Amino acid sequence: MLVRAGDAITISTRMVLRQNKAAAVLVFLAVNLRSNEDLEQIAMIKTFESAEGLAVKAAARSARFDPTSIVLHWLTVLLVIGQFTTAWLHEAVGHGTILALEILATHQTMGVLTWTVGLARLVWRRSFAYLPPFPESVPKLQQWIAKSNEYGLYVLLLVQPITGLGDVVFHGHPFTLFIWHVPALLAPDASIRSLF
Repeated sequence: MLVRAGDAITISTRMVLRQNKAAAVLVFLAVNLRSNEDLEQIAMIKTFESAEGLAVKAAARSARFDPTSIVLHWLTVLLVIGQFTTAWLHEAVGHGTILALEILATHQTMGVLTWTVGLARLVWRRSFAYLPPFPESVPKLQQWIAKSNEYGLYVLLLVQPITGLGDVVFHGHPFTLFIWHVPALLAPDASIRSLF
């Protein structure tokens, strides 16, 4: 394509197809030539190799998880750290103090939040998330182990808070969630008490 003096800004989009993969290559030609000496030829991308280089760079930038998945991940990390911290603090200060009751209420609230965020992560992952593929150098067995480990952690994130709630409910204890004080939902049952 030959661009001569006086040509306006030319914006062209070409779709390059190869092996059933489409790569959008945007070529911007901006020319404001003032003299005949400034005439130049600007060639459109003719080979797929140069277009492929652009597509690989774009893919490398997007080889990350989507921002929502990243936020949910780090929120889960903070909640789990908070769960461990409040559990250790509750044991350290003793069970009968007012501070212990506040720490326990915080622990229980964080447990509900952990369960909610874990469920939100699963829904997001199944419906909307971008999951970058494993690198080709990772063996299939290692990929399977990584996926199994990940789903095992999801099971823990969902089951552990339920066991904590079950412990409180089946022992007949009142509890606090966020700002609400929930009375005992069940009378203490000795047969179920052994399960928790």
